[in-house]
Amino acid sequence: MGADDWSRRQFVRGAAGAALLASLVKLPSASTADYAAAGLTLYDPRFATSQAIASRWGQATLRAIQGDPTELALRLAGHSRAAPLRIRGVTTEVVPFCLASLIAGTQLTQRRIDRDLFVWMLERRV
Repeated sequence: MGADDWSRRQFVRGAAGAALLASLVKLPSASTADYAAAGLTLYDPRFATSQAIASRWGQATLRAIQGDPTELALRLAGHSRAAPLRIRGVTTEVVPFCLASLIAGTQLTQRRIDRDLFVWMLERRV
């Protein structure tokens, strides 16, 4: 086992830390059905460019997200697989990566727009 290999204990510690961090992130209290029906647009409030671009898209639920998107992903993962799902955003790379990894049956398209931000769309078509 090399220095880069994780032991089971390290993995469990990391997972517990991620769960704790996710519990500290406050998300809007809209229901999963609201997100899926209206479309959800996420932006990172740390970057003015992010909100400016996201707000131009209109006709979607616009929400700020910063930090770990695990709670949102788990909420959306429970959404019916028979229903379409469309989420887009202007955020750092971690948000679309986590959402795509945790929500089965989705397709992610993304493009880097500057050093920190990506424009992306995550969809599940029925």
